[in-house]
Order: sequence, then C-alpha cells, then structure tokens
Amino acid sequence: MKNKIFFLILIFVSATGSNAKVINDSKEIKDFLKSKDAIANNVYFDTINNRNVLVSDGSSSSSSQFLYFLKTVNGSQYVSDIIGKTETYAILNNFVVRNINNKLDDDTLDSGYELQDEIDKNIKRQDSSVISNALSSKKVVNIPIGDVGGYKFFMQYKNVNQFANRNPQYIVDCKGIKQPLVPNEKIYMGYDNDNLKNPKFISVENGKNYKYLEINQINNFLKNHRVNCK
Repeated sequence: MKNKIFFLILIFVSATGSNAKVINDSKEIKDFLKSKDAIANNVYFDTINNRNVLVSDGSSSSSSQFLYFLKTVNGSQYVSDIIGKTETYAILNNFVVRNINNKLDDDTLDSGYELQDEIDKNIKRQDSSVISNALSSKKVVNIPIGDVGGYKFFMQYKNVNQFANRNPQYIVDCKGIKQPLVPNEKIYMGYDNDNLKNPKFISVENGKNYKYLEINQINNFLKNHRVNCK
C-alpha cells in the first residue's frame, strides 16, 4: 500500500510540475479576487516563499507590480508584507515594507501605491533625460537606491539599452569602492512599516525567491558574492 501511495504522489508531482500553484480555499481570498478593483488591477493568487500572495499587476496604464503577502489571523486574511516593483519617471523603486498587518479589504490595493509615494518622497530622483544623455555620451551612471548600515547600494547603467529595458546591474559601495553583485539578482530596499525614511534591511530576489537580509547578514551575503567590505 505504501508503495502505491508513493507512486500516486510521484505521478501527481510529475504531472503538475514543480511550479504548480497551491489552490487556496479561503472564501475571503476568492471573494477578493472577484471584486471589481481586483479584476481592474489584474490581481491573481500565487505562492511565493511558501506563502500565500496576491499579485497585483496594476491597470493597463500602470508600470507597477505589488506582491501582497498574506497571513491568517483568527480565520481572517491580513497583509503582512508588501513588495513593490515600481518606477517613477523611468527610475526604478524596488522596496519591501514589513510588519504591516492590515486586514484584506477594499483598501488593500491602494496601500502599495501609498507606500510607493511615501518612499519616493525620501529618494532624490535623477532626471531620466540627464541619465539618457550621459549614457549616450558613453558614461556609466550609478543611481543611489539607499543605505543600510555602512553599505550603499546603487543601480548601474552602462548603456542606453540597459536603461530603456529597466535592466540595471546592482552595485554595492564598500568604503568608497563600488563592486557589482550577481547580474540576475535584484536588490530591494527594506523598510519597517513605522519608518519609511530609513531602510533597515535589504531583500534579494533571485527568480521567485526573496530573502530578507538584516544589517548583520549583509556582509556574509556579500562575501558569498566575492565582495569583501571589510
């Protein structure tokens, strides 16, 4: 009997593939996905980092995507973290805000944009035309995205195509020396919900995996990338 059960499980895994989505049977989530706002913002259910997530790709005119990480409290769904992949005047703003704990309701889809606006207030944006002109002149452009502890992070563009495709190389500045990180990893500045001015951690995206790194973990992460900051 055990062998038969194992065989059936193996068939199911092979048929569905490793990327199969977990089907969530929460009525609250199902009702939310049927709402007009959810449909207008192209919201769908996914599992990321083994957690339930509502992904909002935004309306057709939006250039933002938000990941709303959910948790269940007393049978109700709450948003615990929000990951934003946004841009303002062609400048990317990747961020994570944790410790949110807002109930899933009609205002949920507004919260990502509200966080984006608040975080943008504290970032000195560079003019996109100035960046394009510099790149056209064969200059390398480093756009600061935030500091965590003694680490300064940048998006680096070396040519116009990189900038046009929103495909930067992420750079860390260690004691005045700028060093590149792994090309296929994206850096997100991480904030606590009660302080959107000063990043407290970073998040690193590699594929659909996001890991949070506190200040004391960043140095080991950089060492693993052959970046020595000491």
